[in-house]
Amino acid sequence: MNDELLSRLTKYLDSLESATGTAAGFVSEQAPLVVQEYLAWYFWSSVAAVAFAVIVAVASIAAARYLRRRLNFLDNGNDYAICCFMAQFAAALILLIVVPIKISDIVKVCVAPRIVILEKTAEFAKQINRTK
Repeated sequence: MNDELLSRLTKYLDSLESATGTAAGFVSEQAPLVVQEYLAWYFWSSVAAVAFAVIVAVASIAAARYLRRRLNFLDNGNDYAICCFMAQFAAALILLIVVPIKISDIVKVCVAPRIVILEKTAEFAKQINRTK
């Protein structure tokens, strides 16, 4: 082999080893921060979902009650009474489905954050296995 080629190859491998060590150091320093930020994001996105669901449910119930009172749906036999019932039913459905799921996510982040990380890791592993 040519000495110049061997020298260049050695320099390249040394720089590659140095870059790998630097990247590994960076990843090991940043990993705990990434985990903390993910848990905070998961927590606050669940809180926001609960707040949004409650706001939508309260607003739809208030609107349905206002319309029922304002237009005397029940007294006149108006077809809009069905809309009021459906709005209240949708609000109850939102509250019964979305809120308990998101509250359990909030509790999980507060009580067992490692389980959240393990579940996310398992989800990533499944995605990687599907792409193969």
